[in-house]
Amino acid sequence: MKIKLIIVMISFLFSIPAFAAKPTWAGKGKPTMEQKQEHKSAMQEKKEMDDDDIGDEIKDKAMEEKKHKKDKMHKKDKMKKEKKHKEEKMQQEKKDMMVEEGGDKKGLEKQKAKKAEQEQKELGKGSEKGQESRQKRKKWYKFWE
Repeated sequence: MKIKLIIVMISFLFSIPAFAAKPTWAGKGKPTMEQKQEHKSAMQEKKEMDDDDIGDEIKDKAMEEKKHKKDKMHKKDKMKKEKKHKEEKMQQEKKDMMVEEGGDKKGLEKQKAKKAEQEQKELGKGSEKGQESRQKRKKWYKFWE
């Protein structure tokens, strides 16, 4: 019973706008050809007057905006080029330093030595079965050893 009452109340609320009064301009029918022509001519005259008065100002503003956008784009392009140049310079410096140090091989050897010196935290922890499985899968991906 309560559900039916709620449904009726909700449907009534949605149907209220359907009972609103018609606006004064509604239901007068379509305009005649003469009325259409008069409207078109009035709109054209209005547009011509607006173009004469405001046209130059709008064109000037549009030109300024275009110029401003071009300046912004030019600045962005310049910044990108500078950033790219700096990155290339940094990469070149890194390459030069690696060559001075002896190349990639020394770097890999240093890394291996560092890893060997590190303390293995999981060593001796867990069950014997777990330790054995860790030993088996420890370095399967290092083919060079």
